Amino acid sequence: MPVPHLEIRIVQRSKVSSAVAGAAYQAGEKLFSEYDQKAKDHRRKQHEVVYTEIMLPAKAPPEYADRATLWNSVEEVEKQWNSQLARRFVVALPREVPLEMCPQMLQEYCQEHFVSKGMCCDFAIHDPDPPGHNPHCHIMLTMRAIDENGERIRLPSGRWKSHKEDTVDWNEQYHAEEWRHGWAVIQNKYLELAGSAERVDMRSYERQGIDVIPTVHM
Repeated sequence: MPVPHLEIRIVQRSKVSSAVAGAAYQAGEKLFSEYDQKAKDHRRKQHEVVYTEIMLPAKAPPEYADRATLWNSVEEVEKQWNSQLARRFVVALPREVPLEMCPQMLQEYCQEHFVSKGMCCDFAIHDPDPPGHNPHCHIMLTMRAIDENGERIRLPSGRWKSHKEDTVDWNEQYHAEEWRHGWAVIQNKYLELAGSAERVDMRSYERQGIDVIPTVHM
């Protein structure tokens, strides 16, 4: 039975978090952080990483297709001690969908909900031991919009967006609901394509009107 798990977190400098480290972890790579001049080595995770991809908006600088360049650029532009560096998702993948179909499923989901809105998207599909037991995907998204010229969006005042001023509404709570619903829709599409009768509903049991105690996804 598919697990309706979708977790959203913010990578924050105030919590001593690093966008470069997060990217290295989910990709199972060793990346050098120019911000703190330290290597972030997560190659020990490499054995469970089955697919990675960086998806860019149409006008994004092509050099952002390099993982180290993308996330070091994010770290460089964020100057505040409490800067929000990236948005991170962890989603459970339905085991009823063959793993080889999952990259396309993630591409469709990320293109519709994130990349088409101006976010750079870095995702990695994991299948940890034992294989097929807990397939899941990590998604990292940039927090600043890119305009039609491939540049960060300026405010009407002419200044760049700061941590106090937003040019987009991506932090609004209702987007989390849209993203969760969109994830259910794309999973159900691929469950049908895979010939499975199972379907996902991302709503809580309470919202579905089902009197069942929910379990915790480990």
